[in-house]
Amino acid sequence: MHPQFSGGGTADTDIPVHCLYFGGFCKQKEQVIRLCDDAFEQPFGEREDALLLMQKINSAAEIIFAYAESVAGYVAMYANDYSSRTAYITLIGVRPEWQRKAIGSSLLKAATDVALEKGMERILLEVRDDNRGAVSFYEKNGFRYWEKAGDKSSYMIRDIASRQD
Repeated sequence: MHPQFSGGGTADTDIPVHCLYFGGFCKQKEQVIRLCDDAFEQPFGEREDALLLMQKINSAAEIIFAYAESVAGYVAMYANDYSSRTAYITLIGVRPEWQRKAIGSSLLKAATDVALEKGMERILLEVRDDNRGAVSFYEKNGFRYWEKAGDKSSYMIRDIASRQD
């Protein structure tokens, strides 16, 4: 079985966005995530929950990545909660040299397309409350505050069932 790809780009960038679907591609998922470690204040591999999160990603997550000469960014998401019809974005990262070039927005659009294809009606994500740049980015991409997730983070949600873009 080979990875399945769907393409695109945005009006703001020529960088194609491709979807790598789950299956026997655990090593590739981890490689994509680790290539973008510099997108985060704390690299993924140094997170306390990195091993558990990587196991979950390997078992059921979709990885959507943008690339030019190399991987520019990715989003890891689950689109398998058919009772609530809610997809969940667990990680999104864009390498610093590719930030502010519409890569993140392209990745969210591709994640929305995948979620819709899988019958989801909304997308949920968790963001640190002190990460104002991320909160603003998500708001610009149609997410809104939903509820507190913990002491230092909140859930944001985007309804996609009637998306018109």
